[in-house]
Amino acid sequence: MFCKYCGKTVDDDSVFCLHCGKTLADAQKTEADAKPEQAAPEPVTAAPVSQTPVQAAPVQQTPVQAAPVPEAVPAPAKSAKAPKEKKGLGTGAIAGIILGVTAVALVLVIVLLVLPSGAI
Repeated sequence: MFCKYCGKTVDDDSVFCLHCGKTLADAQKTEADAKPEQAAPEPVTAAPVSQTPVQAAPVQQTPVQAAPVPEAVPAPAKSAKAPKEKKGLGTGAIAGIILGVTAVALVLVIVLLVLPSGAI
């Protein structure tokens, strides 16, 4: 038997379809109710049809024109990139400032210690 909802094969004694989950009991009842015994349909015979040969109409061929080729457009020139903005002082700059301040302090200490106090 096949499920009328999804078309998958199901067992004849199944109550619901294992594939789509629809209830099959209603489908079985409606199939049984909908199928009254029908008489065999009478064959229908068609009347003979005379066939007359058909000639094909002549076909006119039109010349094919090539599509116009667009002119090449030069690519826009690349603009010079703006330099990146620096976010702050780098480690090298900070080290330079520290060394400079240390050097100035050292010079001041040497000058104050070496020179007599009255020379300045």
